[in-house]
Amino acid sequence: MALSTQASRRYADALADALSSGPAERLLQVAEELERLVASIGSSKELQHVLYSPAFSEGDQAATLNQVLTKSGVSAEANRFVKVLSQNGRLAELDAVAGDVRRIAEKRTGKVTALIETASALEAATQDHLRRALEKRLGRTIELDIKVDPSLLGGIRAQVGDFLLDGTIKSELERLRTQLTEG
Repeated sequence: MALSTQASRRYADALADALSSGPAERLLQVAEELERLVASIGSSKELQHVLYSPAFSEGDQAATLNQVLTKSGVSAEANRFVKVLSQNGRLAELDAVAGDVRRIAEKRTGKVTALIETASALEAATQDHLRRALEKRLGRTIELDIKVDPSLLGGIRAQVGDFLLDGTIKSELERLRTQLTEG
């Protein structure tokens, strides 16, 4: 996820305001659509080149963006919003805007997403236990986004906003290495 900028926050606020008459969950759905769109664009270097390169005309870029939006099946709100970003020369900031929209939506719904990294897949019961423990610790409703990273060797890393809990074997070995070399 790209870093938030003043412009990305303004666009995210504008989208949140436009959707404020509906349920807060709707903004979260649009945030997820924007994140899927970011992933789709990010997975193709050719697509990025067409959308972001000044070598292509605005017409070619708009036509390509329309095809991407149609294929992605995003809502009318997300579709219009992304077109506004593009028309204003801010499409390259879509990643940052999507992150800002998610933060606003999570604040409004009282939900936050916890990025969980483990060395191997977690069973459903373990996921539920972890979610409840994080909810108790942070006092918020938590949704888990679980990624498996075998390089962690074992343990778990959980990040919710600025809160980071790192209990992986990899980080412990790195701490031991630092202590031994400095000490």
